[in-house]
Amino acid sequence: MARKNKGTKNQKKSVYIVGEGITEQYYFQHLKRLKGFTCIVKPRLFGNTSVWEIEKKIYTKIYKAIDRLKETV
Repeated sequence: MARKNKGTKNQKKSVYIVGEGITEQYYFQHLKRLKGFTCIVKPRLFGNTSVWEIEKKIYTKIYKAIDRLKETV
């Protein structure tokens, strides 16, 4: 008799866009409307930040995604 596989669950895929300012935010919102992209453009990920702050935001999102993947294994 075969066992049921409890392996991986269907994970919701997310795309995060981290930008430097309002110009990038407008650009990605516009592309989302025109092309029908399913990304999430949140104002809190945009702002006048330094390169180091942007890098920190990117790594934080990556590490959170890795942690979620580890939980499913």
